[in-house]
Amino acid sequence: EQAMTAGAEFSQTNIEGIAPEGDGWKVTTGEGDMTARAVIIATGTALKHLDVPGEEKFTGNGVSHCATCDGPLLKNKVAVVVGGGDSAMQEALTLSQFVSQVIIVNKAGELTGQASYQQLVGENSKIEVRNNATVEEIVGDAAVSAVRVVSGGGRADVQANGVFVCGGLHP
Repeated sequence: EQAMTAGAEFSQTNIEGIAPEGDGWKVTTGEGDMTARAVIIATGTALKHLDVPGEEKFTGNGVSHCATCDGPLLKNKVAVVVGGGDSAMQEALTLSQFVSQVIIVNKAGELTGQASYQQLVGENSKIEVRNNATVEEIVGDAAVSAVRVVSGGGRADVQANGVFVCGGLHP
């Protein structure tokens, strides 16, 4: 509404090309050409998924993408965070304010996020990092009760009440 009040026009169409033209842009579409002073391309994103058994079944019943939203629901319980970058460490640090333990399952050999986050994670006694590990399955009846983790050629069920899938957004 604010943009329209300022004179912006909106168009939802498939764009075939964009080229600079004078002080603005020439936008080629299947419906003809347009000119604009500015072009905002909003392609959208989708949350990352593990694509493992149990993930879809337990989405909303223990599988989440938002520690701030769902962390308070896991007070004094165990949560698994999947990932090893900035977003995973941020989620783990947020969850540590609510849960009794956070287990980061990281497929890489070490955390890859900012050094400042790595330091905070390393200093937090509630956070355990399991490197070179992947989630094979999310297990439970009505809600998440465990995460099947593969690491070092072995497989173990990690008892947990919540799984937070991190790794950013994909366009």
